[in-house]
Amino acid sequence: MKRTVIEAVKTCARPVKRALELAIDNRLVDYHMPLEMPGDILITFDDGPHPEYTPLLLNLLDRYGVKAMFFVIGERAEKNPDLVKAYHEQGHIVANHTYSHLNDVAGARYSRDRVVEDINKCSDLVESTIGKATRQFRPPRGELNIKTWRAARDTDHSLMLWSIEGGEWGKRSDWSAEDISDFVTSNIKKRDILLLHDDNEKSLVVISDLLESLRKRKLDLNSAIESVR
Repeated sequence: MKRTVIEAVKTCARPVKRALELAIDNRLVDYHMPLEMPGDILITFDDGPHPEYTPLLLNLLDRYGVKAMFFVIGERAEKNPDLVKAYHEQGHIVANHTYSHLNDVAGARYSRDRVVEDINKCSDLVESTIGKATRQFRPPRGELNIKTWRAARDTDHSLMLWSIEGGEWGKRSDWSAEDISDFVTSNIKKRDILLLHDDNEKSLVVISDLLESLRKRKLDLNSAIESVR
């Protein structure tokens, strides 16, 4: 009986997955850079701004002349408006990671209306800080489902996940910064969207090593950002 129920659930899930793949550009479904986006690699950061690590990270990016996309948590942006302004003034894109990160409802146990509310609250806060609303949205924990997709559509945001990550708070949280750096630097390739976190000290080591490596490879790290301004 249990096996029959599991098979029935899988059968019902298949058309939903196919519908999502049709509704969302395939390059976003496989989490790489969208086909129409120029450049070689897009660097993104989640969960900021952080009062200690974000300024150091911005200094590193400025040193290499690299622009990135920052998916901010509204609660943290509200506490650190000067850093939100710094993102914008230094030419980076301020994007949306919801206001609360939906921390109390992990595992997709939330309504679409709740996601819409959190996206709008974060976007309104960013607009009041830098005069420009957010246009890109990354669901907390990367939870791509019908609710997050529809919420992005309803709030006029583009969904963006990632194709390679440092995993500083996730599956590589017990790795040293140097080991994470070696992993990212060795595995990143053209058309990747990189996810790091600007609320994690290890990201400073990773991005410093990575930018030096990518500079030697002469990859285009800025055209993608310019295309979504």
